Amino acid sequence: MSGYACYTNDALWRDAGLDPARDFPDTWEAMRDVAEQLTVRDAQGAITQRGFDFNWSAPLFIWLQFEPMVRQLGSALVDEQTFTVTIDTPEAARVMAYWTDWANEWNLGGPDFEDTRVSFLKGLLATECTFGIGGAAQIEAARIDWSVHPVPTWADAVNENRGAVFANLLMVNAASPLLARAAAWKLAWFLLDHPRPLLRRGGHVPAARRVHRLRRLPG
Repeated sequence: MSGYACYTNDALWRDAGLDPARDFPDTWEAMRDVAEQLTVRDAQGAITQRGFDFNWSAPLFIWLQFEPMVRQLGSALVDEQTFTVTIDTPEAARVMAYWTDWANEWNLGGPDFEDTRVSFLKGLLATECTFGIGGAAQIEAARIDWSVHPVPTWADAVNENRGAVFANLLMVNAASPLLARAAAWKLAWFLLDHPRPLLRRGGHVPAARRVHRLRRLPG
């Protein structure tokens, strides 16, 4: 599993006169104001440092940010009973409007900017909310003074969920040749036998071995 939270570049926050421990926004409504304070623009008004931005770089990151914001409001993008898309709701429209205003109305970021993870590691983004727990090692390597905070919710949220949780699976293709499957299972069990390095170096919580032992091929 990989759980998502917001990482702050504490030096950039201090430069803006803010303390992330005290001033990190608890709501999406407050995030706009804080991000504006953290945003740096040149003489022409072009952004040279973003305070916060959504990660627009891939559909995966869109889902991991957008869906929890909808769920906070009491809806979901997929009906878990019928497995049908339910994006045409007032809650989804509200989140979409917020994202649209973020880029077009408030000029705080948008899909034309650099990947937020890349910018954060370069010291050009004050707040990033799509690093999983594996992000800490990368941030340390970039020598950034950082702290971690819960993902905001809406002021009128009906669900307390914050960021998303992403599952990483070890899967073996049943259509592969027998020798290939045996090698794949051997690799999977090797990884499951070394959970501490996976967590410490990769930042991923590995699956419990006892759950998967029943799926192991004979021999």
